[in-house]
Amino acid sequence: HFHCRRTHCNFTFKNKADMEKHKSYHQKDEVLSRDGFKKFMKYETCPYAGCRYSKINNHIHCIRPGCQYVLHSTAQLYSHKRKHERRELDHAYRNFRHLQTSAINLGVTVKDEGHNGLKPVSVSQTAVSHSKILPLLASAIANVKSISGIPPQASSAGDMLQNLKTGRSASVGLVSKL
Repeated sequence: HFHCRRTHCNFTFKNKADMEKHKSYHQKDEVLSRDGFKKFMKYETCPYAGCRYSKINNHIHCIRPGCQYVLHSTAQLYSHKRKHERRELDHAYRNFRHLQTSAINLGVTVKDEGHNGLKPVSVSQTAVSHSKILPLLASAIANVKSISGIPPQASSAGDMLQNLKTGRSASVGLVSKL
């Protein structure tokens, strides 16, 4: 017989076909983990305190910070993951708007010219003297862009800052209203 060599896995198999099936289980588990979930089979002891599904049903825990949600089917994964993504996007957008307002109050110019439902935001060279706001603003812009899937026009937040310091305008397309 064969033993799985992964840490904390005590699975044994009788033949190589079972070994391939079990390998697939671990690969799917890794994909779930990257998406913020952990699956437990009904034969496994669930480490979550008070979990009523431990050793009773297959189930999936959301492992994102502060979330206690338990899914009973992989069909629920997409909608629950999207809920977290919407919250992250909303938080990043609110943070960006706050930093954008702070930049305006410090004398950084912001152009508001709509295009296809997107709002380009340009920050002028006058922002260079405001060293505390620039990194925060660039970080917020990059965060909103990465969460929303908007392709970057500058390759990184560092490039945006460099464009500002050299006097070139750094334009970023952001959704104007969520």
